Amino acid sequence: CPVCALTKSAWSEIEKTYSTKANLLVFDFTNGTSTDASRSEAKRLGLDTFFEEHSGWTGAIAVVDGRTKKAITVIEGHRSATDYRAAIDAALKGPAGR
Repeated sequence: CPVCALTKSAWSEIEKTYSTKANLLVFDFTNGTSTDASRSEAKRLGLDTFFEEHSGWTGAIAVVDGRTKKAITVIEGHRSATDYRAAIDAALKGPAGR
C-alpha cells in the first residue's frame, strides 16, 4: 500500500535498532495468497485472534504484548521512525512506561 511504501525506510531503521530487543512481524494483505500466508503465520504464533480482529489493515503498525497477544498501541498512517521508536520503547518498558 502507499503508506507501506512511504514507511519502508523507517522500518528498515527500526529493524536494525530492535532486532535483538523485539520480534518484528509483517502481515501482508496484498492479495489472497499473501493474506493466507500471513494468517497461517499468525496462527503459528498464537496471534490468530489478533489477526482476525485486524485483518485487512494497511499502513497500520501494532505493538502487541507477547504474553497476552493484545495490542498495546496501534499507529496508523505515515509516521517517522521517531514515532515508531517511541511506541516500541514505551511497550518494552512495560506498563510503567506507558
